[in-house]
Amino acid sequence: MERQQEVDKNDKEKYERIQVEPRATDEEYRLGMWKESIESQVRDAVFELQRKGYRPVYSGFDNLSSGSQTVWFEKDQDMNVNEMLNVMKNQFSNDILSKLTSITLDDKIIDGVIEINLTPKNRTMPTEEWKPIWDAIASSFPEREHSSESKKNSNNWRQGVEFREIQDKIRQGINTRISSDLLYVDGKVTKIDPKEYLNSGIDDLEKELRSLMMEEKYKKGDDVRLIQIEIDKIQRELNQKNAKLFEKSNENAG
Repeated sequence: MERQQEVDKNDKEKYERIQVEPRATDEEYRLGMWKESIESQVRDAVFELQRKGYRPVYSGFDNLSSGSQTVWFEKDQDMNVNEMLNVMKNQFSNDILSKLTSITLDDKIIDGVIEINLTPKNRTMPTEEWKPIWDAIASSFPEREHSSESKKNSNNWRQGVEFREIQDKIRQGINTRISSDLLYVDGKVTKIDPKEYLNSGIDDLEKELRSLMMEEKYKKGDDVRLIQIEIDKIQRELNQKNAKLFEKSNENAG
């Protein structure tokens, strides 16, 4: 219940923020998401880890039955999970330790990713009690500014790619669609009827495009060229359909 309330609250805050300020901060750009998309109890910790040179890719509620929460970040070659865990635990206060049944760092779940996972003694521990714990976690991690890897964008899969593609257009003053009912047109955010987006066929085309782009990675020779031709075709169709949405929004505004 609390998780859904948190998600709903964040979605509302994000929606309101985009209409006022659609341009992401440099930190949000590197992270590949709006700060309002990050659950409030872990938000400050995620950005502190990023400022220290880590690249977070996922965070928030984890297993609802145990009440656990998690933060994932990319693993660099010089990171030793056991050493990091010992350093982290040694800096925790007794108050924090008394609220948790387990603290783990695991690099075996997803290749190239380290997961911090915390399980509370009280599985319904409220959000306001989680925040100082996550803040302490981030505070316990050493700076990594010396690492060239630390300056890269977080590789949070397609979500980050799409977020930065939209932001690149906004930063260049290019019209773009931000969401199903929010467009960036001529330097301003404008709302459209979500039905117009759903009826446009854009969503289906984008799904097809993502599928082809994934397929392209595993093809060679002529097969690659054929897929690239299809990708170009779909991209042109998408550009046309998006342009019609922009025209419609201008008509509505007029």
